[in-house]
Parts: sequence; C-alpha cells; structure tokens
Amino acid sequence: MIKNKIAQYASYLFVPPTFTLLLFVWTALNYEKEKSIPIVLSLLLTLIIPIAIFILFKKFGKVQDYDASIKEERTTLYNIGIILCLVGFVFSKLMLYSTQFTSIWVIYVINTTLLIQINKQWKISAHMIGISAPMAALFYFNSIFAYYLIPIAIILAWARLRLKMHTVAQIVAGFLFGFLLTLLQLIIFGSNPL
Repeated sequence: MIKNKIAQYASYLFVPPTFTLLLFVWTALNYEKEKSIPIVLSLLLTLIIPIAIFILFKKFGKVQDYDASIKEERTTLYNIGIILCLVGFVFSKLMLYSTQFTSIWVIYVINTTLLIQINKQWKISAHMIGISAPMAALFYFNSIFAYYLIPIAIILAWARLRLKMHTVAQIVAGFLFGFLLTLLQLIIFGSNPL
C-alpha cells in the first residue's frame, strides 16, 4: 500500500506541466536579457492555466479522474495546450525573444499535435513525454540539469507502471517520443523556428 501511495504522489508531483515550466524558465534564464516577463508567460501558459483548466474539467465531469485515465478525455486538454503554446509562440515572436525560447513553443505545438494523433489509437504515456521532451532540450542546450531528470524519469516510469496506468510499451514509447522528437526538431530548427 505504501508503494502505491508513493507512486500516486510521484504521478501528481511530476505531471507534464512541471517539467514544461522547468524547461521554459531555464531557457528564459539562460537566453533572455529581460527574464521576468518570459518567466511569467511560461508560468501562466504552461502551468497555471493548464492546471486550472484541468481542475475545472474534473469538477464538471469532463475528465473522470485526476490521471485522465480515459484516453479520449485527453484530446480537448491537448488541444487547449496547443492553443496556449501558440499564444506563447506569437507573444515570443512579437517580443523578439530568443530563438531558443521561441523554438520550444513550436516544438510543444508539434509534439502535442502528433500526440493527439497517437492518443486516438493508443494511450501513450504523456507523463513520460512530459519529462523526456525537456530532458532532450536540456541535453541539446548542454545543461547539467538534463542529468538530474534521469532518476526522476525512472521514478516516474515506475510510478506509472505501479499504478497500472500504462504498459511497459506505453512508458517506453512515451519516453522515446518526447526525447527523440524534441531532439530532432532542435537539430532541424537549429534554434531558428520560423
């Protein structure tokens, strides 16, 4: 029972917005001259608004549980995430933020769009995508913080398996999807999104 509680806490603590915010804040701190507005933008668009929307969806019965365990319930949430990332991208372009910061918004739009297509057929692990995409970006940007995410990814994979939210294949596929797709896009964009 204690292992299930630990797994549940890990799943709630390490939700995808946690690491999305971490990546955007890290990128703002390292590439923006004026850091406060990009950090506030990141906080609003990647954590506060998505979590508030999720809580409202749960309250009004649009999602059955806090894991959004029914894959069909996730599509609307993913579409909202795409809209929020597009807002972040447009704002970043208008404010002439760094290409690194701007590229991350584009990558999240592309990743989430592809995730929706996969989610129609199969419940790939969004938690693992949520940690592996920032990990790939931090590796690409040569940040030591990428290495700190490795043990967290292992704990998160264990938690999702322990709670029977995903199969091993869904966990591995989620990790590889987030990591490889993000890394590929960073290589293609070369820190120059559009």
